[in-house]
Order: sequence, then C-alpha cells, then structure tokens
Amino acid sequence: MGFPIVNLYIDTHIIAEMYHGILMAIQDLDRFHGKWRLDLAKEGETFQGVSGKMILCKTEEIVLRDETGIVLLSLPGSRFSNKS
Repeated sequence: MGFPIVNLYIDTHIIAEMYHGILMAIQDLDRFHGKWRLDLAKEGETFQGVSGKMILCKTEEIVLRDETGIVLLSLPGSRFSNKS
C-alpha cells in the first residue's frame, strides 16, 4: 500500500527520518518572530503545532521559543515509548 503522498517536501522529510532513524522537525520560518532560544517548558504551557492543534507541554520538556512564545517541542518523539 505504501505511504500517502503529501508533497515532495514532506515526503522527502519522512524518508530521511526513516532512513536515518531519527526524528527531525520541520518548520515554516515565516512563523518565527525575532531571536530563538532553547528553554524548558513550564507545566500547562501550550502552543499551536504545525498541524494547527494546541499542544500541552509537560514540565521541563525542551522547547524552542521565539519572542512570542513556544514554537516547537525539541523532542516530540520522546513522549512516546514502545516499552511495556
């Protein structure tokens, strides 16, 4: 069956993640305002993800902020585990 085709940019990104076995974030640079900085989230902080959904951060998750707030989780895959 394969994977659904989204567009060349997204599909290439997914293939690169699978090939290298690491999660990589992609962002729209037009959504960033001012300087960036890595930070730790506070319990209850939220931000709008690329999908448009609001994401609730956990305490001390690594996040990237611009001058308006959180723009992405540094390691969103760390929320999921295949451990029993």
